[in-house]
Amino acid sequence: MTKKTKKGISRNSKKGFTLIELIVVICILSALTALAMPAMVGLISKAEAEACHTNLSSFRRAYMQYRATEDLTQDQCMEKAADEINVIKTGNTSFTDKDGQVCTVEFDETGYISNITCPKHGELERGNME
Repeated sequence: MTKKTKKGISRNSKKGFTLIELIVVICILSALTALAMPAMVGLISKAEAEACHTNLSSFRRAYMQYRATEDLTQDQCMEKAADEINVIKTGNTSFTDKDGQVCTVEFDETGYISNITCPKHGELERGNME
């Protein structure tokens, strides 16, 4: 729809966004997304590490429960604890977690867990297992 102005020039009176305005908005959104992505990646890796830590702590608690309350060998306790938290026992001192990482369990002289190591997220020492 055209409209005559005071000077007699016809002008399009249709309201809308110009191509330049749309390109500017897209550029601003792209810049904001680019700024937010590194933070999101950091949060995701931190969440994965925390989930791994929680799984290792759950394994330790389950093992300690079986060790303290039932007359089972160390190997049997490992098997039951692995079953309880849905991981796969892969050896006498290791298990595979849900991410496919082989975690190693170290025992002290009394047969209790002193350290659990995950290759992706590091160690969970006795003091950090609570």
